Amino acid sequence: MLNFGLLYDISNENGDKIEGYLKLINDPKGDEITINNLIFRESVLLYTEWLVGIVLYAGMDCHIFKNTRYSKGKLDKFEKVKSRFFFMCLLLNFVMISVKDHFLFDFI
Repeated sequence: MLNFGLLYDISNENGDKIEGYLKLINDPKGDEITINNLIFRESVLLYTEWLVGIVLYAGMDCHIFKNTRYSKGKLDKFEKVKSRFFFMCLLLNFVMISVKDHFLFDFI
């Protein structure tokens, strides 16, 4: 089992600058942690059989979510035509029901 101490600081809001220090308890030499030592969410490692790592932060505060801009869904041309056709049919149906009820009450 590894016993270690870890200190890190995220200097800016986007997480682009991370500084830290990792020291094993039984090892006199420690290592610096920088942005170059990190693997971000959804990264793919090639040509390696195993990896030992530590999760620094996760959830909605992780690097991927902070740098992602969610775009509004876009409709293609067919979807726009289909949507207009649906609303036109709905409007026509409403007009036909209103006209039918109006003439039905006149004859009674």
